[in-house]
Amino acid sequence: MNRRALVCVATLVAVASPSIAAPDLFPKDVIDAGGGAGFAERLEEPAFWPSSATNQYRQRVRLFIGGHTVNSWGIRIDQNNSGKAFGYFVEHDGKKIVEDRRFRVSDADLAELQRLAEEAELWTIYPQFYVMREDEVCIDGMMIILERRTATNYSYSEGNAQCTLGRSQLAVAAKMMEMAGRPGLKSLLP
Repeated sequence: MNRRALVCVATLVAVASPSIAAPDLFPKDVIDAGGGAGFAERLEEPAFWPSSATNQYRQRVRLFIGGHTVNSWGIRIDQNNSGKAFGYFVEHDGKKIVEDRRFRVSDADLAELQRLAEEAELWTIYPQFYVMREDEVCIDGMMIILERRTATNYSYSEGNAQCTLGRSQLAVAAKMMEMAGRPGLKSLLP
């Protein structure tokens, strides 16, 4: 049996503990399903889920990563309606934002990112959680949240880098780290 199980949380979900994420950063149905992460709030990123988040964009893709480290990171790729894409990188050191910058995204990198996301079957279920089987134990690890917003759809995927995400999902995160000029962050992934 595959160690990684994809669980679709559609309507009603019993959650053992409430999420600590800001209620406006992620939609209520994601929060109610146990999604979101408190570290993401401090990165001061805009919410993707409202339809207004696509006013000037063809698509937006975002990675949040945090967990057993004090630092947390956000990488956002915005593709405008003309097809040009730009990226944004933000790092929080546990006390304040220490890096906040924009970077260029090539058409080739954007195409590769989209190919990797399709190969990983990201955003095929909403909300999408990669979880462990009941007989498994995971100690520590980095939480990964991947979001995508298009004119017609908001998508959310979440999992633990060390324990529940597969190589194909981690390849998407690694590609975004590379695009942001921070390939060293890949050391946080298994």
